[in-house]
Amino acid sequence: VMAFKEYHDVWDAPSNLAIDDVIEVQWILNDEIIETYWYAAGLGLVMWRANDGRQSFVSSFVAGENNQREVIGCL
Repeated sequence: VMAFKEYHDVWDAPSNLAIDDVIEVQWILNDEIIETYWYAAGLGLVMWRANDGRQSFVSSFVAGENNQREVIGCL
């Protein structure tokens, strides 16, 4: 089950970036949180964390570059 957890007007990434309009979603299986995802409006996935502690998150934006979302063919 995918479950909405929280909306953040401004979300502070572990990399000290402040990102606007972020939702937090959890993948729950047998009443256990398996993974948590953070999605930002206009940016897409900005962080992922597994229940074993592994995680990945946005670390920077480069001014002037076109930070377009990655296209995933199966979605």
